[in-house]
Amino acid sequence: MVGKRMALLGWMLHAAACGAGTSSSGSSGGTPPDGGAASATLDCAWLGGNNCYRAAATASCLPPATAMGMLSRDGKTCTYASGAVITFDDPVTFPIPLSPLRLFKFTVTTGGQLCLRYEDVSSSPIRARMSTALGAISIDESSGITVSCPDGKRYSTSGFLSCPDTSGAPGGLWQCQNDAEVAFSLDGVGPQGGQLIWRCSR
Repeated sequence: MVGKRMALLGWMLHAAACGAGTSSSGSSGGTPPDGGAASATLDCAWLGGNNCYRAAATASCLPPATAMGMLSRDGKTCTYASGAVITFDDPVTFPIPLSPLRLFKFTVTTGGQLCLRYEDVSSSPIRARMSTALGAISIDESSGITVSCPDGKRYSTSGFLSCPDTSGAPGGLWQCQNDAEVAFSLDGVGPQGGQLIWRCSR
């Protein structure tokens, strides 16, 4: 059974452990973490439009959303028939823990070329960063929600972010099923559940 999903204030980090419930944290604030003014507002129009975060989450080099990758015995990699490979900094083990909260760090390659690098930096305060061929993206909820794009622009919001056409605010979501399957999505892109990045089974 897929674990339940809990929404956050602002940016969302969701963790649904195999049969273990949920854990998340959130905050609201006003200014970016370095105290400077954001370049623009992070709102529903930005989330629904063409932006750096959406481009990373929907890159054509990512594994097909309908496919399932196979975890290696040591939990260090997940390989797809298409040739895409997910390499984990820390091996995937079951059950996936909530305390301390599992922080995912992984690299997606296709044909040996970098597609996406993702790192949960911390869960309190919530911080994450991504890298693609276009450059680096960071998400920080130290004070409000700030997304920094490769072109140097930053987009920030200080309150609730609830958009009718997207699943939530930017952030990672992982779900686990039957101590045998784990999936990772990026929220804030597309309908409920976010944009699937990978799904792996042992």
